[in-house]
Amino acid sequence: TVRPKSQRRILIVRLGSMGDIIHSLPVVAALKESFPDWEIDWLVESRWRDLLQGNPHLSRIVECNTLEWRKHPLSPGAWASFRATIGALKERRYDSALDLQGSLKSAVASTLAGAREVIGFEKPWLREPACATLYTRRVPTSAVHIVNANLALARALGADIASIRFPLP
Repeated sequence: TVRPKSQRRILIVRLGSMGDIIHSLPVVAALKESFPDWEIDWLVESRWRDLLQGNPHLSRIVECNTLEWRKHPLSPGAWASFRATIGALKERRYDSALDLQGSLKSAVASTLAGAREVIGFEKPWLREPACATLYTRRVPTSAVHIVNANLALARALGADIASIRFPLP
């Protein structure tokens, strides 16, 4: 089922690290200020959850532990954790996923989430250019700073960027 534009469900994918997550916060603020009824979730590495906990613009934080998955790729616990994360994402039936990381693992996560569209960067903002093949829409930007590049993805969804805010609880 297609939700009306006023009630969309969005997934932000920025798994880590601290500085990169902080540089991504203006996207959530811009989306929520532009579309207050949208549900915005964030997929993040478990160890960075505290940076997002209590953020008033987020509906849900979905944790993953890719470090554990890579450290013990054949363990039943790692597979159970992987399946639980993907199941939690698919259950939300996202309209759009924004890959703010531009890596293969973030693009794969965005795709496995089952979002109707996966939006990511165009060169030169891709860390791993092969990930662009997993996007349904690539957004070009002439931004010089990553905050502005990230905001280009929010603009692709129609967000109005009145100001750049970094909401930290």
